[in-house]
Amino acid sequence: MEPTYKQLEQELAETKTALSETKIELEKTKDLLRKALERILVLEERLKLNSKNSSKPPSTDQKSNTSSKSSKKRKFRVGKFRKLYPAERIDHQVKCDRKNCAYCGSNSVKLLDIPPEIFQQVELPEVRAIVTVYLLQKYCCHSCGKQSIADLPKGVIDSAFGPKLTSLFAYLTGTLHVAKREAIQLVKDIYDVDIGLGSAPNIEKRVSNALDPVYQRIYHAIINGKFCKHFDETGWRNSGKKRFVWLASCKIATFFAIHPSLLC
Repeated sequence: MEPTYKQLEQELAETKTALSETKIELEKTKDLLRKALERILVLEERLKLNSKNSSKPPSTDQKSNTSSKSSKKRKFRVGKFRKLYPAERIDHQVKCDRKNCAYCGSNSVKLLDIPPEIFQQVELPEVRAIVTVYLLQKYCCHSCGKQSIADLPKGVIDSAFGPKLTSLFAYLTGTLHVAKREAIQLVKDIYDVDIGLGSAPNIEKRVSNALDPVYQRIYHAIINGKFCKHFDETGWRNSGKKRFVWLASCKIATFFAIHPSLLC
C-alpha cells in the first residue's frame, strides 16, 4: 500500500527536524574542533620554548637520549690542589710515624731521607662567649641626698650584648637575610647565648643607629658629588603601610632609603 500524502508530509517534517538537529550538532563539533586545534597550536609553541628563545632556565630543556657510542669523550683536566697554608698560619704540627709495613705487616721498615707528605686540616676552635660582670657601685650625695650609680667604662655599650655579638647578629639578619628565630638558634648553638625574640629588633635598631653617621656621609657623597647619579624606586610595605624604597647610586657608592612618599 502506497503512503498517503499526509504520511509523506509527516516523514518530510521529521526528516527536516532531524536534519536541523544534525546541523546544530555539526556546528558544535566544528567549534570544539576549532578550539582543540587552537589549543594544540599553543601547546606546540610551548614545546618549542627553551632556555635560548625564552626566559626558561636551562635545567628545563628536554634533551634527547644519546647512545654511549656517539657520546664524545671528555678531555682530561688537570685537578686543582688546595693551596697550603703558610708556616705562620700553622697552630699545631703532628708528626705521624709508621712501625709496620702497610702491605705485608712487617716491622722491618726504614725511614726514607725525603721530605714527608703534608696533609693540612682546618678545624673550628671550641668557643664560649665571654661573660663580663660590671659592678656598678652605688653612691649617695651628702649635699642633695640623691643616690646614683657608677658609670660603665668608656666604650662599653649599655646593653646585655657586647658590640661583637651585636654586630654578628645584625650581620646574620641584615646582610645574610637569616630569619630572626634561626639567627637566635645559631647564636645559641655556637656560643651558648640566649637572645630573646623581642631583643632581635632592638639589636638591629642599635646597629642601625650606630651606622647612621656612615650612612649620612654616603648620602651626601652621592647627592652633592660630581659623579653621574642614578635613581630608582619601588613599592614597599612597612608595618602594613605603603612605603617606597629609593635607590641612589653613583660610581663610588650606593644607598637605599625607605620613604612614605614618592619624593625622597
